Amino acid sequence: MCGILGAIYFNGQRADAGELLRAAQWMKHRGPDDEGSWAKESVGFAHKRLSILDLSYAGHQPMVSADGQSVIIYNGECYNFKELRADLEQKGYTFRSHTDTEVILYGIEEYGTGFISKMNGMFSFAIWSQKRNELLLVRDRLGVKPLYIYHDREKLFFSSEIKPLLSLGVPATLNEKMLSFFFSLRYCPGDETLFKGIAKLSPGHFMKIKKNGSVEKQCYWSLLDCWDVAPYTLAQAKDRFYELFSSAVSLRQIADVPVGAFLSGGIDSSAIVALMKKNEPNVESFTIGMGSDIDESYAAKRVADFVGIRNDTFALQKGDYRLYEKALWHLEEPIGDSIIAPTYLLAQRAAQRLKVVELGEGADEILGGYIHQLALTYGESFKTHFPLLSSRVIPSVARMMPQVFWEKVFPYPAQLGASGVAKVVDYLKNTDKLAKRYLGLAGLFEESEKQSLFAEKFYRDAIAPTDASSVFDQFLSKQKNPIFQNRLLALDLRYWNTDYTLLRMDKLTMAHSLEARVPYLDYRLVEFCLKLPRELKTKGFKQKILLREALKGKNLLPQETIAARKKAFYLPIEKCFDEKFQGYMKDVLLSDSLRQRDIFNMRSIEKLLSASNRELVNNKQLMALLVFELWARMFLDGGWKKD
Repeated sequence: MCGILGAIYFNGQRADAGELLRAAQWMKHRGPDDEGSWAKESVGFAHKRLSILDLSYAGHQPMVSADGQSVIIYNGECYNFKELRADLEQKGYTFRSHTDTEVILYGIEEYGTGFISKMNGMFSFAIWSQKRNELLLVRDRLGVKPLYIYHDREKLFFSSEIKPLLSLGVPATLNEKMLSFFFSLRYCPGDETLFKGIAKLSPGHFMKIKKNGSVEKQCYWSLLDCWDVAPYTLAQAKDRFYELFSSAVSLRQIADVPVGAFLSGGIDSSAIVALMKKNEPNVESFTIGMGSDIDESYAAKRVADFVGIRNDTFALQKGDYRLYEKALWHLEEPIGDSIIAPTYLLAQRAAQRLKVVELGEGADEILGGYIHQLALTYGESFKTHFPLLSSRVIPSVARMMPQVFWEKVFPYPAQLGASGVAKVVDYLKNTDKLAKRYLGLAGLFEESEKQSLFAEKFYRDAIAPTDASSVFDQFLSKQKNPIFQNRLLALDLRYWNTDYTLLRMDKLTMAHSLEARVPYLDYRLVEFCLKLPRELKTKGFKQKILLREALKGKNLLPQETIAARKKAFYLPIEKCFDEKFQGYMKDVLLSDSLRQRDIFNMRSIEKLLSASNRELVNNKQLMALLVFELWARMFLDGGWKKD
């Protein structure tokens, strides 16, 4: 895992290797082990290395081919590099290192961009080819590794992080229309960011850039192509799932340094550590306790004791809300979720002993583990079979159900509240397209709430013209998958998974020079699950059937872990932080800096803050507002330069 940065100029300007290396220091945490730079005429690269494979200087980057015609900088891992290397050796290539970097360099030379489809891994990389007079930029299939791009008529910059781009003179200007998405979803979906002019290369895509300024973008893999239904029985499916999952975990243990894991005690991370233990006796795991009634560290201990691995458990402290500013400096793209502080701490703890961990992220996306997926899937089924009942009778019945009923259906570690139930009722009577129903159920601020949240002029000019469901609608309109649940899973994989989950995990682990690997997002496993019928993944309120069935009878985990019901994870800030947090939040949200942005209607914020019995949705809304203002101070106001 590393940090990459590069430039290509179209106006005749020469690239400066020293300038690029200085800019790369803003992401020195991504690669504290080695650094390098290279420039030739109008093209330049800089690299920060975290040594995982071949720890020697032979893995130094930028890496130049033996004939001097190609140069690569690379961030990530290609897990099947050994078999790809063997193929290239048969074709006459010789290697000076034992890295996957060199394999990719010669693989592209031999096969062109067709080589990318041979790779199984997480990666973003750049190759300058003197022969082709062309810069190639590549991002992995699911977008595990970030790659940011700034492009104007004179130049194109690219980087693993945003701060190096800002240090090269790219302006930190608010992309106002993306605020509509952020306050609907708590993140920014798709290729645009909250920084005007700074975009991300789409997952599963590559770009070819010429010195004359021509840019060609192509897709080499897409979730939209994973749609033909596989006729598996449950017995066949669970065996195939176990085979693919075991392979994915094993491949991600390939390293020249120890590999550990994050362990929550739920089935997703527990299954990973159990399989890791089969391959390697000395596995370490790390768990953060939340210090409240949502603490599940006891479940992690049960798993660790059963499997026989070392587990390092520590607790979130009442004053750890102070870490949000540090976490946002590393995130660069704001995520309006309280979980970013515990994630930052967990990575910090693991990095004291390890360089690599495996994580359980991605399991919910491929197996239908989220509550909104369950509600949308069964809601769609009911609407299809009983259209009149679903839009007229059911919402009325739902409105009359007692609060305790909804708390059992949606087991959040904080009360759903009247506002949460209202969301469910509105969803049940909503006959709009799936994109709007999805947003209505999973969204944070409704459109009417956004109208009162923002200042009148800002809402009219920036928010009102932007339909926050539009990006989802465009994706869903291209879907060919005949199974409703699978269309929904693909949607979450493309946006929530890439732009929220993976962004959070990459940035907050790499903040501590820790590489995070995600076996559930092995592309073979993703393709397999998106071709299976719903009943092999969910049945009634039982989720992740395939994973549970695959683990049964193998004595890998306690039965309680395999059978445990999925719990929605949310960090209730009112329970986990001390009373000073409320004062801190008020100071930030009622500050002069926020008022002077002329973005918000301050009376709406004051009303949210003064509510005596805030519910789950209200606390999430306040958290998103807090995160945005802290982010704005950090980047729009220039605070990032002070670190």
